[in-house]
Amino acid sequence: KRACLGLLLKVIDFFASNGSPASGEAFKRINKADLVAKMIEIVGKCTDQSHEQVEEDVFIIKHATKLLLCLCLNDENALNSFLKYPNLRQWLLSALAQCQSEESRQEIARMIYRFCVMNTEPMIDENTDQRLRAHEFFIRLLISFLPELENHVFSSKEYFDLCGDLLGLFTKTTDYNVKELFIELVNRLRQHPIREQSHVCSDDTVVVGLLKLIKILVEKYSELKRIPELDNSLIDMIFHDCLFEIPVMKHSGSTCLPPKCKLDLSRNTAMELLYELAKDCPENFSYLTELLLQQLDRGNQLNNQWNYCPKASQKAVSGYVGLQNLDENKDESLLYQLQVVFGHLQESAKKAYEATPFCRAYKDYDGQPLNVAVQMDVDEYFAGLFDRLENSVTGTPQAVLFKEHFGGTTVQQIKSRECTHSSQMIVNQAGFNLYSPPNRTCFKKLPNNLIIHLKRFDFDYEASKRIKINDFFEFPTEINMEPYTLDYLTKKESGQLDELNMDTSNMSQYEYELVGVLVHTGTADSGHYYSFIKERKPAPGDPSTERRWYQFNDSNVELFDAREIPKQCYGGPEQITQWDPNLGKSVTRTFPRPYSAYMLFYERCSDTSNDIMSPAAKDHASNVPSDIYTHVWDENIGFLKDRNIFDTAYFRLLWNVLHSIDAHTIDQLTSPEKDVDFTFRIIQISSEF
Repeated sequence: KRACLGLLLKVIDFFASNGSPASGEAFKRINKADLVAKMIEIVGKCTDQSHEQVEEDVFIIKHATKLLLCLCLNDENALNSFLKYPNLRQWLLSALAQCQSEESRQEIARMIYRFCVMNTEPMIDENTDQRLRAHEFFIRLLISFLPELENHVFSSKEYFDLCGDLLGLFTKTTDYNVKELFIELVNRLRQHPIREQSHVCSDDTVVVGLLKLIKILVEKYSELKRIPELDNSLIDMIFHDCLFEIPVMKHSGSTCLPPKCKLDLSRNTAMELLYELAKDCPENFSYLTELLLQQLDRGNQLNNQWNYCPKASQKAVSGYVGLQNLDENKDESLLYQLQVVFGHLQESAKKAYEATPFCRAYKDYDGQPLNVAVQMDVDEYFAGLFDRLENSVTGTPQAVLFKEHFGGTTVQQIKSRECTHSSQMIVNQAGFNLYSPPNRTCFKKLPNNLIIHLKRFDFDYEASKRIKINDFFEFPTEINMEPYTLDYLTKKESGQLDELNMDTSNMSQYEYELVGVLVHTGTADSGHYYSFIKERKPAPGDPSTERRWYQFNDSNVELFDAREIPKQCYGGPEQITQWDPNLGKSVTRTFPRPYSAYMLFYERCSDTSNDIMSPAAKDHASNVPSDIYTHVWDENIGFLKDRNIFDTAYFRLLWNVLHSIDAHTIDQLTSPEKDVDFTFRIIQISSEF
């Protein structure tokens, strides 16, 4: 039906626009007002946000708007019917901002712009009795949408593009109150909340659009660069609120941190506006260069690293912090340094944390710091770390933490094959190594966090060397551990287990979900570890409600598709196509995968102790010791200041601002507010930078 409607509109549009006498005669018999109302209704249905958009909708909108434009330009009754349509404002809002189809929004904007360009006759605004050109009429109508656009910050690009195009049609002699419009746009920008997030690549089209509209007005009407109502407040707002405000400790845990402009598009637009404000305006140039001088005066905070590039070290778009791979009182406290590591992982603005202090605090049995150049099996390291941490909290209130999170009880059984006798030994432990049981190992008490170490390494006695076992091993993402408990096995072997009438009310205590996989790639003698980790809750600002997986590979943190777990973690053979020079063709050969899961991390589904949304965990700052928290944020502030300055966009801003004053007339320029030597100011900023 939609396809048929689109074709019908195309045919009608052809007859309406071809200008033949027969077509004109046919259209005389049509009620133009009714046809205009019908076109508005059709477009409204196609752009309704509750309507499921399909490809045919764009085709329908394209020809409906062409027909609507043709009618309005050629018939006064049709024009009046369009301009006086009762819900014209809501229709435009729905079509230009609420509609989910970018192509549909573009078609509507294109129609309105063409109408304003082609319709040069003044119109009467019924609300004010003022004679307005078409572009002035629609600007007034469109600007009234600004409060509603706060709910459509990621779909308003076409609206602002249209406003910009219409402002371009304004002339110096316009009767429209441009100054009032300018002040309203500035106030809207000031009131607009922070929406952009560094780890979500979605531009805030409202802040970008407002900045562009202000820039267009400043370019067209230079007297707006400095008006008494705003003084320096516009430059202040763009410089601080939009570009260079630094998040501080009070912003920790907030979904949207300052500044308002974080992504390249909005930042470049804001910097272009700053340049335009300073261009050929001594007062603005003087004030802006003062702000730049204050920003460049870093004192002893300057970073002396060679080839320093903070942008390359900023937190990944995933929003998580990695751990940097290393080449080699409190400083000696392993527990404290572990708190430092996790404090940085939670609060740092950097891409990765370099854990050198932690490695120095991790002492071997001879009291020597951990040598990062020596290869160590992760199971050996993990067991040693748990042992040291458990000893460090012995005798403190935190001693129960390991038992709460990782503690469980295993039973090692030896059963006779000739009689019913058996012997067993109960073992309380925080980690489980299940690949070397005496006869059978089962659980008497399950831990909240189950960590399974797979036997990927062995010793080949014939070759007298360690080998890696690359065999295929499949593991589930969800597992019921009840069949591996002592209670279940005892009932089953005694015939007391009735699987049809089992109590399912407490089954959740046996249900576990996979939350992490540690992968080893390489051989038994050398290799590399990296992890796949499932987030505990969706990232802030993420419209998806699903918890996603990430790959943590040293300092790199990237989104990972959980459907790739079998390929990336199960091991086994893989087929690789190679060029065979002897055969003169590509051949497929089978090789063992060098990468496979080595440790699996399961979490009990019913466990609430790991719930970071619990009331005690909502305050992020309370989870980190105050001295560590303060140190991390001091580090963040310095790093974010560096990121703002060590940036190509910032370099372009300085270059443009310093060239915004005509070099041939610079000696004659004066600032009414204060005596400023502009030549010296330019040299000063250049040398500071």
